[in-house]
Amino acid sequence: MSKATSRLVVLGLRDLRYVFSSTLVSDIGDGVVSVALAFAVLDLTGSVTDLGVIVAARVVAQVLVMVIGGVVADRMSRRTVMIAADLVRFGGQVTIGVLLISGHATVAELAVSQVLIGAGGSFFIPASTGLLQTVAGDHVQEANALNVIASSGASMLGPALGGAL
Repeated sequence: MSKATSRLVVLGLRDLRYVFSSTLVSDIGDGVVSVALAFAVLDLTGSVTDLGVIVAARVVAQVLVMVIGGVVADRMSRRTVMIAADLVRFGGQVTIGVLLISGHATVAELAVSQVLIGAGGSFFIPASTGLLQTVAGDHVQEANALNVIASSGASMLGPALGGAL
């Protein structure tokens, strides 16, 4: 059995398949949303500085809250943390959508929504990483390799799909 084939054997684990496929779909969706947000902000204000402020709000929030998210993910049910984090991120995305569609979006409101999304990601990422290791069992190395490959592919496919849409 080749190394590539042996890495795919890990997809025989049902729970790992669920975690892997949901993460892949989520990563592709994040890429689509990032492109859509960029177009929306540029359409709204025409300012690349405003776009930078909005993107920075998410990244700074994610970096500042990551340590807390890791501690919480280690002490609570990873599944519960991931669901709660996704609900926060979903709320941020819905807020952005409603603001943009209604024509009432401001840079400050979009930035605050991005802070929520970044903070949610700070809880989701460590919980997801821990859950992947839990469901992989003895196949942690293969699961991590497959996850990195899928994440890299999604980081290219998501924005490309967003640009095409």
